[in-house]
Amino acid sequence: MRFQERQTNPYKVWKLTEEDWRNREKFDEYVACANEMIGKTDQKKAPWVLISGNNKHYARINVLKETIQHIERIAVERGLNITYIYNQDKQE
Repeated sequence: MRFQERQTNPYKVWKLTEEDWRNREKFDEYVACANEMIGKTDQKKAPWVLISGNNKHYARINVLKETIQHIERIAVERGLNITYIYNQDKQE
């Protein structure tokens, strides 16, 4: 989607290079390799979280949300009372 926008948007067309066009030809191969790598390395202690990057603003927000949720899950698994921690921060 971003690639197509760069083709037609006069303010972004400068971002395209000859290498982008060459790499585009190998896109299916790249996706297959990425999926294989994710499948072989995804672990319960270190899971992959795939986040769409078509919109950078929302992608960054989603990265932060996933990170916070992961930290909160770990805290709960370890018996930490994160509600207490949040409330302490609000009082200071």
